[in-house]
Amino acid sequence: MIACDNIRIMEKRDKSSVLKMMTDFYSTPENRAGGTPEIFIRNFDECIKGGSHIAGFVFEAFDKSLLGYALIAQSYSTEYGRYVIWVEEVHVTEKARESEIIDSFLSYLEEHYSRHIHRLDVAAQNEFAMRFYMRRGFKLIPNVGMIRRPSK
Repeated sequence: MIACDNIRIMEKRDKSSVLKMMTDFYSTPENRAGGTPEIFIRNFDECIKGGSHIAGFVFEAFDKSLLGYALIAQSYSTEYGRYVIWVEEVHVTEKARESEIIDSFLSYLEEHYSRHIHRLDVAAQNEFAMRFYMRRGFKLIPNVGMIRRPSK
């Protein structure tokens, strides 16, 4: 089994690897709802800027190869009266799927964002992911997501 040695903030040098993993993530049947190369580049660039609303992480092996990535966004929820960490994307490469990298990342979030609500979206047809996250303390909420895109 491949082990993750390090969870760290994305750096400029990670760009090509992360963009490839984003493409892989959005190529799965569960994630066909979005994602274009232009969006991937914008998301990566926003993470590198180091603002307070979005952060990107990579999962690094002992040999320094990348095993996956995650994107989180922070907002404030009036529903909960707290800050919320939205786990926007989590992807692990095929060779690292049997590892416990996502568990390590969720522990990282718990340690570094312990006062925040942790929230994520899972495709309704992705029963494996729903069971996975529910076993780790996430609960289904009754809300149905809606979106309105800017006209410009």
